[in-house]
Amino acid sequence: MIGSLVVLFLLALEASASDPNDGSEPIIGIDLGTTYSCVGIFKDGDVEIIPNEQGNRITPSYVAFNVNGERLIGDSALNQLTSNPTNTIFDVKRFIGRNWNDPFFTKDVHYYPYNVTGKNDKVYIQVLVGEEVTEFAPEEISAMVLGKMKELAESYLKRKVTKAVITVPASFNKAQRQATKDAGKIAGLDVKRILNEPTASAMAYGLLNRGTERSVLVINMGASTFDVSLLNVDQGIFEVVATGGDTHVGGEIFTQQVMNFLIMKHREKTGTDISKYIRSMQKLRREVEKAKRMLSYNNEALIEVENLVNFEDFVYTLTKARFEEINMKLFQSIDKVIEKVLKDGDMKRSNVDEIILVGGSTRIPKIQQLVKNFFNGLEPKRGISPDESAAYGAAVQGAVMSGADQFSDVLLMDVNPSTLWFETINKTLKELIPRHAHLPSEKSYTFVTAEDDQSSMAVDIYEGEGTTSKENLLIGTLGVFDIPKLSQAFLKVEVFFNIDENSILTVSAKEKETGIKIKIKINKKIKSLSREEIEQMKKYAEKFAENDKRVKETVDAKNDLEGFAYSVKNMIRDKGQFSENEKKVIHEEVDSVINWIESNPTAGLSDIKERRSKLEKIVQGNLGSKSKNREEL
Repeated sequence: MIGSLVVLFLLALEASASDPNDGSEPIIGIDLGTTYSCVGIFKDGDVEIIPNEQGNRITPSYVAFNVNGERLIGDSALNQLTSNPTNTIFDVKRFIGRNWNDPFFTKDVHYYPYNVTGKNDKVYIQVLVGEEVTEFAPEEISAMVLGKMKELAESYLKRKVTKAVITVPASFNKAQRQATKDAGKIAGLDVKRILNEPTASAMAYGLLNRGTERSVLVINMGASTFDVSLLNVDQGIFEVVATGGDTHVGGEIFTQQVMNFLIMKHREKTGTDISKYIRSMQKLRREVEKAKRMLSYNNEALIEVENLVNFEDFVYTLTKARFEEINMKLFQSIDKVIEKVLKDGDMKRSNVDEIILVGGSTRIPKIQQLVKNFFNGLEPKRGISPDESAAYGAAVQGAVMSGADQFSDVLLMDVNPSTLWFETINKTLKELIPRHAHLPSEKSYTFVTAEDDQSSMAVDIYEGEGTTSKENLLIGTLGVFDIPKLSQAFLKVEVFFNIDENSILTVSAKEKETGIKIKIKINKKIKSLSREEIEQMKKYAEKFAENDKRVKETVDAKNDLEGFAYSVKNMIRDKGQFSENEKKVIHEEVDSVINWIESNPTAGLSDIKERRSKLEKIVQGNLGSKSKNREEL
């Protein structure tokens, strides 16, 4: 019977999906990128980069909400960008861990088709979910992308995954790192390590090419960040010596520069400013992205947009020379960053043994040429896709933390990416933990009260490389409370500043003479999420996940019904054993099902199952005693 065959088939699927691995839970590696994300796992003695449903090894970091309130993540979100621009969110990594008053927003936020707003000095993104205006924090959107990576890993491994190593740009500050970790929590992940992208890539290349001790410079350029890290690599030991970067150089910025140029050209020709038209801007963005990629292997690329605005087509031939001229100032900043990292690491360029280029933007020929010229012709190493190397290294770090025998000799020694300072009573800065201090790192400083019987004090904490407070980022004010009321000469408060391996800061304090722990509170100036907000977002994310599951079940059931209907139609047509009456009855029901599917795009799961059951009964009832045909069907 058909019904029996269906049941047997489902049982077979269920058996194949059972958990084949009863060992310890794996730790996946995720490269959470600005434009694309990637997930890997160490399995069966090698790192596997896990493809998505479309078979692609990298997934767009895009999230969208359609008119039905359904959530789309990845390729499906990217594919409907031009038709639904105001509800399609991308580049959210550029917002994470930033305050609303960050100069970045006044400079770049107008490029995005969706609405970015501020609330209590924190960034939020406004979109329509169905007919309801909904606000999402950048951490929530990043959590959705991380959740997609988690889902891909679980589907591949056929087991639940809750632990991950996540990569971030080396130039990320402590607030951005904490926000990334918060995004992992919202996604249901226990983030075991926040790993610098260049360090992760160096681990990937270093473990594939083990050899004698060597100095390795990793240049990582993605969509919105440019990082350089200098490492000493010796067999399985990876020691980061110095790191630096620029959070405003990368592929997305190059695209924006070209778009500004083309907007100006179009305005000069037609008098129309296309930057005021959201859909037109997304059409242009899509074609500029294609052209940028094409210029990696061609000398020119045709940018052609049908009906860009006011029913007028737009055509422009972008040459490689013009692209380089438009972005020359950004390209020239590359040498300065490399030079600074080498200086910080006390190394000459001639002493660098290997150069590793990672990140999609390092495919740009001009960038490759500049790096090669800087190092007097030294060829960069290749072997792992620049889009996958960070996820590869993160997966390796996950295996190390899981205790994999293959990496028992691997040791990672990372550094603090930026200096921590505190402001003294006379408004000067005093260094707490220097840049490039090995992680984890702890320093203590003894504060004395300014007057007798003082019960509290406040200390401002800064991050950056400036010499004054105005040149650095105020990350928080440390409040010290309930200090024992002693005279100024006797009271000493020892405050401990600890930076863990993720470069995240924690603080504690005690009265030095008595050893009494003292109550402290950090008033963060970068508006991060509270524990309650994270839990609330976690519950909201779980509701979305449940809805996504229902939507997927419905889509799968509809596709299954359509496939079954066409297979029945083809079988009846090809087989000659059926009477004309049998064929007529079955054909009528099959055509009815196909028409119903086309005219009911929002049909529910129960209705689809009901139509499937009805079709099966009609087919079975008209097969009579033709057991052979039943088995074939």
